[in-house]
Amino acid sequence: MALPVGSIRAASRRVLSRSRPTSPSAPAPAPASSPWLLTIRWASSSTPTSPPSPAPARRRGFYLPLSLLLVVPAIYYFYPSSPSRRLSPYTYSDHPVSSTTPLGPSHKELAVPIPRESIGLFGTDAVRLDGTPVKKDDEELVVQHVMVKNPDLQIERPYTPTNDVETDGEMRLVVKRVKGGEVGRLIHSLKPGQDLGVRGPITTFSLVPSAYDKIVMISSGTGIAPFLQLLSKLPAAPPSPALQSPITSSPSPTPSPSRPSSPSASASHPPAHPSLHLIHSLPAPSRPDWSLSPTLLPRVQDRLGDRLVVTRVPPGPIDRLAVEAALGARDGEKVLVLVCLPPTLMRPLCGPLTIRLEQGPVTGLLAELGLSNAEVWKLE
Repeated sequence: MALPVGSIRAASRRVLSRSRPTSPSAPAPAPASSPWLLTIRWASSSTPTSPPSPAPARRRGFYLPLSLLLVVPAIYYFYPSSPSRRLSPYTYSDHPVSSTTPLGPSHKELAVPIPRESIGLFGTDAVRLDGTPVKKDDEELVVQHVMVKNPDLQIERPYTPTNDVETDGEMRLVVKRVKGGEVGRLIHSLKPGQDLGVRGPITTFSLVPSAYDKIVMISSGTGIAPFLQLLSKLPAAPPSPALQSPITSSPSPTPSPSRPSSPSASASHPPAHPSLHLIHSLPAPSRPDWSLSPTLLPRVQDRLGDRLVVTRVPPGPIDRLAVEAALGARDGEKVLVLVCLPPTLMRPLCGPLTIRLEQGPVTGLLAELGLSNAEVWKLE
């Protein structure tokens, strides 16, 4: 039996009013033009929406290892794992500064005592670049550096002690403050008694001095630091008041007459000790020569005596005559040339380090003088 259209509309309104309660202040719903359309709208609006599907499990499994890969190294390197003050190449520890000495408007020397349990890391327990322990029977010497951090910015920079840390019981660092250098700014602001975050020591290079007849070192600025450390670790020369270490302020094409051209011809030290020649750039005329501080270059000169020849050259590219005078005749001699210069000065002298800080081929002036990769070692 067919029902009247008015009855169907009234029944639909009653169903809606019972199933969809409204607030007393809400207006009544407007009548629909068709009861079937109204019923369909009510049914679709009452259907609950499905929650968003969870991320795939494999995506969650990817983000977790990635987060650990980024967070763990940062904690490992920049935060010490324990309050111990023992030095470690892998974690930072805080060490008090015992003294600070200004060396000029932009350079400062810091002295940091080393805990007794860490002294061996700078000598008896030192390792080579490949991590193997140094053999003391070979008289191998290791030159090392440490990393210093700014705890506010988590930035670290390498600094090389200028002294024999194992003998002195402390490390001395010469730090230059440059524009925009946050670690240098932090170090220059330290006062005696305040802590310095240190990680290390880390091996820079190692060598057996007796394996060479002559060792030539070429540096400028703070690049002299690894050479001062090396010279501090060499055996001291016997007292010889008649012979003094010559210092020339300009290159000379011939060796100094007070300095034997070959270590085998010298009676002041055994042939096993190589002859030493340091070529170091002078500062700009308007800047002080901080390398002449009593704890730096004069100290190693007094210690080594006539075994060490120091040549000071003008700032800029290293002069060819100075290098030729330091190398000498090289008649069958085993020579090692150590270079620590900024890239702009290293490139014309011996060629730059590679992008991975590897040695790369020897080019430039040293290649013209016949030196090979086995005779040249570049330092960053």
